[in-house]
Amino acid sequence: MTMMTDLLAFVSQAAQTGYWYVVVCPDISQTGESRKTLAGALPSGALFSGRTARFMNGGQVTVVCVDDAPDFIPEGAPVKVAFLGWEQADDNSSKRMSPWRKIAQEVVRAR
Repeated sequence: MTMMTDLLAFVSQAAQTGYWYVVVCPDISQTGESRKTLAGALPSGALFSGRTARFMNGGQVTVVCVDDAPDFIPEGAPVKVAFLGWEQADDNSSKRMSPWRKIAQEVVRAR
């Protein structure tokens, strides 16, 4: 699957299940493209802030850059984190991903 197909899978899952997915991109360019894709894929009744899509059932999809701080996520919130667009994780990438892994209830992959 491509990254955008994966993102659309998370939109579908959040709209169906009510889960909160945080999609972490490796750079600001990929983050911008992913946010555009997210905005164009929203079902009727969904709200979009520019970073987070909220669905009628309470589900959410938030697209962030790895360099953003996860401080907008309440401590203990049940978020599922996905790392999309990463070619290969090296030591530096792993360090940059660490804050997001720490807040994740679960690290997920598209199905």
